[in-house]
Amino acid sequence: MRYRVNLLFFLAVCVGSAIAGQGDTLILASPEQSRDYWKIKQVTNPYYPGEAARKGVEGCAAIGFVIESDGSTSNLRSFAGYPPGVFMRAATDAIRKWKFTPSETNPSRQPVYTYQIIEFHLDTGSPARGTEPENPAGKCASEAKRLFDSLTGKADAI
Repeated sequence: MRYRVNLLFFLAVCVGSAIAGQGDTLILASPEQSRDYWKIKQVTNPYYPGEAARKGVEGCAAIGFVIESDGSTSNLRSFAGYPPGVFMRAATDAIRKWKFTPSETNPSRQPVYTYQIIEFHLDTGSPARGTEPENPAGKCASEAKRLFDSLTGKADAI
């Protein structure tokens, strides 16, 4: 786990340095804070992985990414996923296609590094296997927040 945190910190520093070198400063923002800078203009919903659907597995994926000054996404990285590895590719493929527009408070189109949690649910009317008694969305959220806090230097981070 320490390796993942260090890798994410390294990524944030490299991404911030690359963007800052272009005259912009990269802001680290939680999903809630990122709305102060960018609004979602176009969302592509993720596909449901076939094997997970056949097995009735539900879960989530937390993906970190940069919202670039042109409103596109880049530098997508997996923060967490439950069950591990099942939904990461579908979530990453979807977020890669998302488009953003700057908010009224971001006329300079400031790039932002943030994350998004995508939940995967089957519409079957019965409980899915692999999700009870745990709450996968809650696990994704807590792991993503913990990793993001470690990037932003919060006191309760690792």
